[in-house]
Amino acid sequence: MNENRNLKPLLLRPLRKEDEKAFLEYRKKTPSLAALGPEEEFRHLLEKVSADPGSVTGVFQRGRLVGLLFLTRRSEKEAEIGYEVAKDQRGKGIGGAMLLSFLPQALLRYPVLIARVEEGNLPSRSLLRKAGFLLLPERIEPLSTGGSVLLYEKRRFPREE
Repeated sequence: MNENRNLKPLLLRPLRKEDEKAFLEYRKKTPSLAALGPEEEFRHLLEKVSADPGSVTGVFQRGRLVGLLFLTRRSEKEAEIGYEVAKDQRGKGIGGAMLLSFLPQALLRYPVLIARVEEGNLPSRSLLRKAGFLLLPERIEPLSTGGSVLLYEKRRFPREE
């Protein structure tokens, strides 16, 4: 994670209805992999937040949406964590700052967090390792791009042998 001392403060909070304009602007620069259009995707994310306020967190810097964090419950004790950073903000330390800010509250809710990352996404893999995630031996294969997906895990408490 970049130790960027010039990084402006980040505000992390659940996505809200009044964030639609900021979200649509974000999606213009950072297209989604979802099959939904930006307006429909925003409504879907608001529904998720309505059902679970911690499931979609907007990351704002100077009033601009610069990233999103996702927390999807897999069981009572486990959730999958995901994140994305605006394309024009990558490599500036935002991903590391937002993930490190979010992890304590995520681990309070779920003692085990799982992250999926494409094998070729070296910046994301590095970010997860620096945040204390451990690579699991399982892989999800194959992707339509030909690579595989790696699974990482972070636990509130170390695994008992």
